[in-house]
Amino acid sequence: MKRRSPLAQKLWDALAKAEVSLQSRFLLCVSGGSDSMALLHLFKEIIPSSHLHILHCNHGVRTEAHHDAVFVGEQAKLLQIPIHLRIHAGLKQLPSGFQAAAREWRRQEAERLCKLLKLSFIVQGHHREDQLETLLHRILRGTHLSNLQGIKVKQGRWLRPLLGFTKLELRNYLLQYAQIWKEDPSNAESKYTRNYLRHEVIPKLQQVAGGALEQRLQELSLQSLALQEHLQAERENIWTKLCIQDADVLKIRNLELIRLSDLVCWEILHHWLKMNHLNPSFERLQGLAKQVKKSPRTPWCWQIGKGWQVRSKSSQLILEKIVEASTKIPRD
Repeated sequence: MKRRSPLAQKLWDALAKAEVSLQSRFLLCVSGGSDSMALLHLFKEIIPSSHLHILHCNHGVRTEAHHDAVFVGEQAKLLQIPIHLRIHAGLKQLPSGFQAAAREWRRQEAERLCKLLKLSFIVQGHHREDQLETLLHRILRGTHLSNLQGIKVKQGRWLRPLLGFTKLELRNYLLQYAQIWKEDPSNAESKYTRNYLRHEVIPKLQQVAGGALEQRLQELSLQSLALQEHLQAERENIWTKLCIQDADVLKIRNLELIRLSDLVCWEILHHWLKMNHLNPSFERLQGLAKQVKKSPRTPWCWQIGKGWQVRSKSSQLILEKIVEASTKIPRD
């Protein structure tokens, strides 16, 4: 039996820690870059080809994208792994928000294919540096203290087992075994927020932190996770007292909310809105909580975004679609 490489053993250990069976069937997201090519070859070392599939997504934007698809297809053929190519020609027409739209399209395609082929996991090649970028991006974008955590190794059917690997480790692995990859020129462009963080911000922060930036953010992430678990426990203890199920509408009792601390009140409102696929900014969430505590008995409406509003009626909160564009928003 061929002896596996040290990095393949590290992947083996990461999968075991995440309680992922090696008998599972995996969909590997492979762009052709160094991260995903390392992911592909590492999985090939420890998982039989019959349990692997490759997904390659072409956004139809870069002229080099066709060559990337051909390259990944050739690698899949050499490794005897089935490949599934997806092309989206419409993304380049978007005036803004390309990165977010592209990520959502890739996610939907992966979910659809995973379900169709009855696979166990969708695997991505995120590594330690991606964790830093994600945490900084969330801080800058604005989020609740309990959500200042990085990418999870396993979340549902999504798997990111390389989070304990550095980019340098992955590239050295490819070089050691004479494996090639494709460079995406757009990764060097700082016009995208993540690229700007990667190339401009993180190196400077590393200097300021004396090389301990990752440790500092990890400490913050652990504290955030502890706070999240505490708030979830608080919410679960009082959820049934707060909620009124009226047909298909879930209402919240105002008079119960005003007795809670701000932190728990924010958690309750955030969870309630998230159940309805809404994720407002912290500023808007905080404004809603203030309005609840200021006027728990009087009727009012508060726009929450994406065409939705919260209405206070009979000391109850109701989430509803905005019918009239002229709905007034109470201000502090």
